[in-house]
Amino acid sequence: MITPLTTITGDKELDRVLKELGQEAIKDSQIKQGLRKIAKPFVQDIRKNINDVTKNLSKSIGIIKGIRSKKGKPFILVGPRYY
Repeated sequence: MITPLTTITGDKELDRVLKELGQEAIKDSQIKQGLRKIAKPFVQDIRKNINDVTKNLSKSIGIIKGIRSKKGKPFILVGPRYY
């Protein structure tokens, strides 16, 4: 977590601090990449616990692609892929 260690006394300092925060911000794509790595054990566990005779349902469980998130609100969906 980024914690500013400065006190703001003028416009120039405020401008500098805001520019630094913008450069150090984590991008949505980096967050989604981390979420995908976290979701892999969940997907494997779900596939193992499905009572499926033909195994088609367990093969379809995964990260659903093609869903767009709004800027600043990244997310992923895990479930049966149906496309």
